[in-house]
Order: sequence, then C-alpha cells, then structure tokens
Amino acid sequence: MPEDRRATLDAYFEALFSQPWLQDVAADLLRRQPKSNERMAELRKHSVTNAGFWPFFSIFMPLCIERAEGGRLYDIDGNEYLDCFLGFGAQSLHGHNPEPVVQFVKGLLGKSVGNGYASSLELEYVKLLKEFMPHRERFAFQNSGSDATSAAIRLARAHSGRRLVVRFEGSINGQYDVVSYNSHAALHGHPLLPYPAVRGPSVPLQTFNRGAQVLGKEDLLILTFNDPASLDIIKKRKNEIACVLTEPIPTAFPFPDRAIAFTRELGEVCRKSGVLLILDEVHSGFRYGPSGVTGAANLHADLVTYGKVTTALGLPLSAIGGRSDILELAATSGRSVRDYGQKTLLATTHINNHLSIAASYASLSLLKQKGEAFYTRTRQKAQRLQSGVAHVEVNSKVSLRLPGWGEFFGYMSFMRNGHPMNSTRDFIQATYPVANVVLALLLRRKGLYYHGVPYFYTGDAHTEQDLDFAVAKIHEAVAEMKQNNFSFDVPE
Repeated sequence: MPEDRRATLDAYFEALFSQPWLQDVAADLLRRQPKSNERMAELRKHSVTNAGFWPFFSIFMPLCIERAEGGRLYDIDGNEYLDCFLGFGAQSLHGHNPEPVVQFVKGLLGKSVGNGYASSLELEYVKLLKEFMPHRERFAFQNSGSDATSAAIRLARAHSGRRLVVRFEGSINGQYDVVSYNSHAALHGHPLLPYPAVRGPSVPLQTFNRGAQVLGKEDLLILTFNDPASLDIIKKRKNEIACVLTEPIPTAFPFPDRAIAFTRELGEVCRKSGVLLILDEVHSGFRYGPSGVTGAANLHADLVTYGKVTTALGLPLSAIGGRSDILELAATSGRSVRDYGQKTLLATTHINNHLSIAASYASLSLLKQKGEAFYTRTRQKAQRLQSGVAHVEVNSKVSLRLPGWGEFFGYMSFMRNGHPMNSTRDFIQATYPVANVVLALLLRRKGLYYHGVPYFYTGDAHTEQDLDFAVAKIHEAVAEMKQNNFSFDVPE
C-alpha cells in the first residue's frame, strides 16, 4: 500500500474509533469479557494461529469460549451469544455438539487407533457419501478445504501433463500459494485498497500473502467470472490448461441463477475443449441441497472438493470426489516400483483419521435421517431472516443486505444502492467493509456472535425465534449507527 494511502486510512480509523459512542462500545465490551481479554492476550504471546489472531481477518477483542451447545456460545466470563458464525459454517447443519454425533464418537474413544490404519467404518462412510453424491465415482480425503483444492490441482496437473491453472478473480479456494492470488475480498481488492487497474477478462496476478511463491503466466491465469470473454480465452488456450478451478456460486458473486448459468456454460466449454474442471463446493457441499450445487443443477465437473460441513465436532476432514481415472493417480498400482513417475502422493499422517471419519459419518447420517424436511425448514428460516434484514432502513444511498446463495450462507453487508453487479469485483466494490465491522461489534454487545464481519450461517442450530431475535438486534444496531451519524464514506 502506498505510504500516503496508509497515512490517510490510519488517520480515518483513529478519528472513527475516537468518537465517544464507539469508545463506549469498546469500553462496554471490555467490561463484559475481562477473562477473555486476559486469556487471549496471554495466548497471543505464545501462539499465532488461533482464528482470533489471523491477519486480514482481525477480530476486536476475541472471545475465549467455555462451551457450545446448538446455536449458543458461552464464554469464560459467563456471557451467552447466539452464534451466527457457527465455526465458519462447519457446524451449521445441526449446531454445536449434536448429541447423536457426540455419542457415536464417544463409542470409539479408547479403542480406535486414530490414524494410519483402515477401519470398516471408512467403507461405510464412502458408501454414505455416494448416496448423497452418486455423480462422484471415487473419493480422496484430506484435512481441510485448502488441502482438498490443492490436492485436486495436483491431480489435474498429473492427469493432464499440463501446468497452467485457471481461476477467477475474487474466488475463495483456500490459502496456499496458487489460490492466494486475486482471492478473497478481505485479501484482494478490499474496497479500501485498489484492485489492479486492468479490468478483465484477464487480470494481472496479485497475491495477498507475503512470502508466497512467485507465480508466472505459465503457472496461473486469473479470469473474470460471468464474462463470456473468459470462456473464449479458455477455448484458445485449452492445450496449455491443466484445470479450471471455481466455486459454482462464488462467495463474492452470490446470485445463484446467474452464477449457475455461467458455471454451466463453463462446464460445457471445458468438456468440449478437453480441459479438466474442478468445482470447489467446500462452502456449498451438502448445503445447497444434499448433493450440493453440482448435483442440484446437474453441472459438469471432473473433480469436486468438499469441506466445512464434512467435518463434525471440529474434527477436520475434507474430500475430493470425481472421476475414477483421475483419482486413481493417488493410489498405488500394487507394485511400488511401478509407481515412480506415474503416481502422485496425497498422503499426510492424519489423512482418513478414524475419529474425523466417525464424526462426519454420524453427522451426515443424521442429515440423511432428517431428509428433505431439513432443507425445507432451513430455506424457510433463511427467507424469514433475509426478509427481516431487507426491512432495515439505512439511507437513500445505502442498504443492508443479506445476499448469499440461498439457504445457508450469507455475508450481511451494507451496500451501495444502484451499483452494477456483473462480476465479483462489482460486488466487492459495492460493499462498505468498515461499516460491516462496526455492525458486528454492535451486535456482539447485543448478544450475537460474528467473526469479525457479519457472516450468517443457519440450519437446525437456530429456531425461528432465534432468527427473530437476531433481526430485532440488527434493527437496533443500525438505528444506533444512524443515531450517531455514522459516515459510510471512506476518504479517497
């Protein structure tokens, strides 16, 4: 960031948070959570990877949680919160610590080997996955969504013999080197910082991670989602491309009808061009209907990645599902000497951890038991929530919106009225990130927990009464911002 811009923003933030009403908010939070503040400050001296300490996503006075039940969090100071964050959405199906899942995993404690061996449950788990996703021929497992997309790229490169990866500006696919370029709005194209001057279909490479591997034009190509010109580039460069990686409905382009239409066309272009397509359903898998966006919309994909709700009880697990011939590259031929130069190793010590598989198996079995009724009531809850947020009055230039692809996920944000919405860049440039952080702080004080900014996940963790409570507090918080003449504009 240029030093003059940094100085301008520093002065802006100092003036903003020096306002008496925001100082009162900060003081109130300090009074509410003294034990959390003390414990987290001490932890910060010794550990840097707790989610409360992440760069780019900094949280004001992160909480130390004592326990979690359903849709509720209880911190070590005794405060209760309605959890709208739900562990990055990983707990959004059933809420925290659903009893059937807890009891199933407890039954293995003290007798499971944990990792490094096979168990009968692994086969039952894969069969269960195929009930949800019959369009996936085989599966490979990893520990996180980032791991899954990274492994999928390696498989695609191994299968195609090509190097170039195509992604789309603003797409969120993890945090390793290839996907740290031109990614999440908190990291790339933040409204307080400039995008690359070039505006699609091909975008200059720009990474948010200091120390990331320097990638060249032969490694990575960033295109513009929802732009037909991007499809023309893929057609022209098909013989160079190892794979195209995209969310079927990008988090930063949360318009299902338009996104699915483009992804469908993208799939046909890739299929006809002989280019492998990886659909990243780490966010949408099992949440956009039981078979995700890929199954619900019958989209073409060679590989699909899953995460978030594939975990349960916080035990990490992600998956890659797809074509058998591609995934076979990660399995031995049966004779190790034949594997050299022919196979790719996706192994880590804790892949296929028994407790992670057991927790996921129990959670997805519970989802299967709930059936379509789960999705029906969750869609109704989401509509109730979105309707309540839509009635929040801000001013003639700004609205509070809860977009998102349908039932389960939305990034509640103040947005510019009348701004074009044709790309992820348009969507991000329409948001007011500072106002969103202030809103999250006000809601924390009112008993709603968000993780820095107001993401909202829902499912069986929340009752309709919970959502009505949330909407009432959102109305109160916005009214407080208006009463104190909050300025949405940030100095240029």
